[in-house]
Order: sequence, then C-alpha cells, then structure tokens
Amino acid sequence: MASSDSKMPLKRFISLLISEKKDIGNIYIYAIFNGLLSLSIPLGIQSIINLIQSGSSSTSWAVLVIIVLIGLALAGVFQIFQLSVAERIQQRLFVNASLEFAYRIPRLKLSGLKDYYLPELVNRFFDVITVQKGLYKLLFDFSVASLQIVFGLILLSIYHPFFIAFGFFLIFLLLVFFRVTSGKGLETSLEESKHKYEVVSWLEELARNLSTFKMAGKTDLPMEQTDLLSGKYLRTRRAHFSVLIRQYSSLIFFKVFIAGGLLLLGGLLVFDQQMNIGQFVAAEIVIVQIISSVEKLVYSIETIYDVLTGLEKLGAVTDLELENQDESDQVALENGAKLSIKLKNINLKSPQWGHDILKDINLEIPHGKKIGIAGEMSAGKSSLLQLIAGLFDNYEGSLLYNGIPYNKVRLENLRSLIGDNLRQEEIFGSSILENISLRRDSVSNEDVSQLLDLVGLKDFVEDLPDGMFTQLQTSGLGLASSTRNRILMARSLAGTHSLLLLEDNWFDVSQETRDRWLDFLCFDCGQSVVMATNNAASLERMDHIYLLEKGRIIKEGTYADLKNDLLC
Repeated sequence: MASSDSKMPLKRFISLLISEKKDIGNIYIYAIFNGLLSLSIPLGIQSIINLIQSGSSSTSWAVLVIIVLIGLALAGVFQIFQLSVAERIQQRLFVNASLEFAYRIPRLKLSGLKDYYLPELVNRFFDVITVQKGLYKLLFDFSVASLQIVFGLILLSIYHPFFIAFGFFLIFLLLVFFRVTSGKGLETSLEESKHKYEVVSWLEELARNLSTFKMAGKTDLPMEQTDLLSGKYLRTRRAHFSVLIRQYSSLIFFKVFIAGGLLLLGGLLVFDQQMNIGQFVAAEIVIVQIISSVEKLVYSIETIYDVLTGLEKLGAVTDLELENQDESDQVALENGAKLSIKLKNINLKSPQWGHDILKDINLEIPHGKKIGIAGEMSAGKSSLLQLIAGLFDNYEGSLLYNGIPYNKVRLENLRSLIGDNLRQEEIFGSSILENISLRRDSVSNEDVSQLLDLVGLKDFVEDLPDGMFTQLQTSGLGLASSTRNRILMARSLAGTHSLLLLEDNWFDVSQETRDRWLDFLCFDCGQSVVMATNNAASLERMDHIYLLEKGRIIKEGTYADLKNDLLC
C-alpha cells in the first residue's frame, strides 16, 4: 500500500476526533478522575495494612475502609458519565453519516461513477456501525487504560525514583510496539474489508438477477463465484490475523517483562528496607492494574484497525466528487422562469468506454416549443436528453440555459424547472403520493389526485385500501408495468416545470391513452417538451424534429419534411 493510502485512514480518524473534541475532552476529564479515584484501592490498602501492623484502633481502620469504598463508588459514577458521553457520540456519528450520505448521493457527478455501481457502494454505510462500536471502545477502554498506566507509574515513582526510569522505558516500548506493527495490520485490514464487500456485491448480484439464475437450470456459477470470492477474503483475513497473532504474542513478553521487572525491583527495595510491606502490597496491586491496562491497549489494536478501515470505507462514498455546489458564482433561475436552451458544437464521450456518444450537436429549444428527437437504437437520443437535463458535465462545446452557461447555472434551481420521464426513472420504496410529489412544496395532494386522473390511475388508486398513501416496493415490485409507467408519467408532470424531457416508454398504454397524453402535452400544459420517440403519432404533433444517427444530427425539420426518413 502506498504511503499516502496508509496515512489517509489516520487523517480521517484525527478529523473525526477533532469534530468530537468537546465530548472526547469530557470523556478524558472523567477518565482522569476515574483513574485518580481508582488509586484509592492500593493507597487505602497500604494504609490499612500499616494500621493493622501498628495495632491502631479499629475506628481508623473502619474510616479507611469507608473512604476506599467511597472512592470505588465515585469511580463507578465517573464511568457511567463516560459511557453516557460515548453513547451520545455514537448516536451523533450515525445521524451525521446518514445525513451526509443523503445530502451527497443526489449531488454526485455521474461522470465520477463510471467505475462504481452506486447501490452496492452505499453498502459502505454499514461501516458506520463498526466505527460506532470501535470508537466507543477506544474512548472508554483506551482512555481508562492509558491513564491507569500513567497514574500507576506516577504512584510507583513516589515509592522510589527507580520506578520513574522503568516507567519511561515501558512507555517507550509500547510506542515502538505500536509503531512497528500497526502499518502492516492496517494494510491487511483494508484488504480484508475490500474482499468482504466483493462477496456482498456478488450476493446482491444474485438477488438482483434472481430470475436469470433461477431459469438457468443447473449452473455452478453462483457457488463457484462465491467460493472464489470467499477464498480471497479468507486469505486476506488470515494475513490480517497473523499480524494480530504476532502482536498478541508480543503481549506475553510485555506481561512477563513488566511483572518480572516491577516485582524484582519492588522486592529488592523491600529487602533493602527502602519500602515497607504495605507499600509493597500496594505496589503489586498497581502492577496488576498496569498489566491489565497494557492488555487492554494491545487487545484494542484490532478495534483501532476496524475503526480506521471503517472510516476509509465510508470515505469511498464521501470522497466521490460532487457537482458544483459553489453558489457564489452561480445564477439562480427564477421559479417558473420560461426556459430556452441552446446547444452549440456539443461533443460527449462515454465515461465508461471512451467512445463518442454525441458529436457536433447544434440545436435550440425555444420556450413553449415541442421538439421531437428521432433515430434508431443507440443513436444518442437518451444521452441527449440527459445532457439537456444537466446530468453530464464532461462535454465539449456550449450548453446555455436562457443564455447562461451550464457551469454558471445553479443546478438545483435549474432542475426544479425540468420534469422528466427518462429510462433511469424508478419507483422507490414509499407511498404512491410521495413517488409522484417527491414531497416538493409545489405539489399538493390535490395536484397528485388530478395527475392520477390524467394518467388513468384514479380508479385504481381509489380502490386501494390506503388510496394514494399505499406503500410501494422498490422498483414497483408487484405492479403491472403499465401502472408503473403511469406513476412515473404522473411524477414527470408534477410541479411547476418549464420544460418536460420524455422518452417514449408508453409501449404498454392504449392508443387512446397515448393520444390523451399527447393532447395534454402539446396543447394544454403550456410547457416546452422534448420527446425522444419514433412513434409517428407523437412526432406528428411536434413543432420541430431532429433525426439522430450514431450521435450526429443528420436531418432536422417538421414531420412533413422528414416523414420519409423517420423510422415510423
């Protein structure tokens, strides 16, 4: 892994800590008090032993016991405070991540998605749970363990200066340990996660193409591909686990070294009468705490890898380039503005394959005009409509909206003026009402009811128990294709649009319904219409037609001019 790649997860982690610095600071304040109070055990025991040895009164002994118990109780209270703050951070992490994904996904550049299948990529959101749990453990266990080591060494150094040197040496060994072993561990963790998501992606492909694999009869492809991808995951998991084993094995050396060193040093000091028995017993309790804390630190290293890897996987989505969101140099078209569009010398290449999709396109769409786009399959009709909708930014040439260049127009505002029924449109999991209105302020329930009547779904929806509030499944599963297309048609008409971009997806509607829709579009709606179709009845109603072939406009004119050239 390149150095820059390995440093990026750490940068993300530091950025996360900075964003939560206030609450993390509170956690460490509670941890400091907790660590100080936890020292009441060895100090109290030391004093109790000294009292017992001196034969002091039972009253003093009882007071010390009560003080130790109060210290333990207060330490527990501060732990609860820590847990509460850590829980608040966990909740905020989930909400912030979900809101960031929801904000970014509709604004992603399509040209930046050429190597990704976005629904599969969004699976990385589940790593926010890994980050939640891991950060919780790090903030709680890691902070307590670190401070217990520091305070324990400070207490031991009070007993004798030799413990100071031993403490510095211990901290040095821990830093070297983490520095030497962490790089390889992070690299293998990232590789493991990569292959884990490849398995998930393949299983989603099986589910998405259920009928294909069901009707394939006897085929070993699902199992063989799963076995292949699972094998890659296992190899990377074993490589990562081997790193963990080496790190855990080092823990044994640390435990033996710490216990042996501190016991030997403490024993020698007792024999030399530089420590008494009470101090020695207290020192041994501190040593046990230090060993336990070192174990927590070492065993938490896998959690550190998981958190860093989870942040990197979330970054796979949050790092994707957005459309221009800088509104300072953009022009906002007024709501209800009459939209005129001009394309001049436009060339567009496929982001995936690099070949030409559109070549030397010159056309105008005056406001209120009905424009037809005709041509054979793969002529570029759909791509031209997407370009007009402002979905592509990787074109060459000039694309103007009311004389304003594409890169100077506020896209969110522009798209509110455009209704579309392109092939990419889908039903999403929500009610019929929201699938049409998209919860836009400009679309009322009455508007939706009128549109359902227009597209011929009024009786169908009224017969449903929940009417327009009936919940639909993703992609309109269970709906007839004609019903699905009618809902999408109603969505394209909902709102105060100045321009409608339509693809002829009306193959499963009757000629009577088609004529009613065309009459509305051409005579009643008062909007500009650009429709990609080879249907004669549709093209005959258009004011102007452009005929495409292999991405070029080869002819233009009225239906009468092009009648003999059209594929009708």
